Amino acid sequence: MRLDLDLSYPHCPFTAEPSYVGIEIAEGVAMSARQQMGLEDGSRLAVDLDLLVSVEAVRVNGVAYNLHWHIGGPLTDENGESVLGVCEHDPDGVPDAALISINPDVVGGREEVILSTAVHEKGHGFFEAPKWILETQRVTAPGVPGLRPHGPKRVHRTITPDENHLAATPPRGSSEFFEEVRANAFMGTFLAPIHRVYARLCHHCGRLGLSPSDLRCFDPAMLSRRFECIAAAAALSQDHLKIIERRLRAVDELLTRLARDFGVTKRFIEVRLLRYGFLGQAKAVA
Repeated sequence: MRLDLDLSYPHCPFTAEPSYVGIEIAEGVAMSARQQMGLEDGSRLAVDLDLLVSVEAVRVNGVAYNLHWHIGGPLTDENGESVLGVCEHDPDGVPDAALISINPDVVGGREEVILSTAVHEKGHGFFEAPKWILETQRVTAPGVPGLRPHGPKRVHRTITPDENHLAATPPRGSSEFFEEVRANAFMGTFLAPIHRVYARLCHHCGRLGLSPSDLRCFDPAMLSRRFECIAAAAALSQDHLKIIERRLRAVDELLTRLARDFGVTKRFIEVRLLRYGFLGQAKAVA
């Protein structure tokens, strides 16, 4: 069998359920995928969607299966609500595959959101699909005691205009929360790994009159409240006001340039900079 990717991480050998797989391990899996796909060879930054969906035959923790891709709407959940992305397994229809579908209509065909969603769902395909498929294989294998049969299982994620899909939203401590954290951590590192982001950060800072140390003292909330911040500083001299405005514009332009480099949204880059500790106070954002 031809393999496009061969990945592994801590898991239960009987169920293929991830074992204590958090942000750091998910990021390591993303780096392994990047290396196997040749994304660490050379200076390439943005991931091409065509390259992403060309990955079809995979083996994760010894479970071999296919990824079936479909990009095009409409796409709905069990309640008939439109969703942006779904990763699902149909044990009756396609027993040896994870089905990944993306609905561009939800975001007006914005390529950068389609790309990040496809990688997010690919993360579900690596962390959730193996346990579904292994269970199906055991149920259908002749003469092998299996687990309880199951119906189609889906992991889906909706999109909102303010792109809240970049952060895990289910209740903390729930299984859904950990699934979303893993998928987001995989997505973030796969599309914008820390070493590539830092190199481009330094490149752009040098041209914008910023330094990495300046950014670590910067509150990113100031960008969305630019004029409020300037008004609050009205007691300062005109020179100080100009410095504040110039710094805000420079950081905003930095985010724009980094987003363009990696083919993602500005919000995506802001989350990555926070996660990596390059912008404001480092936070555990997946």
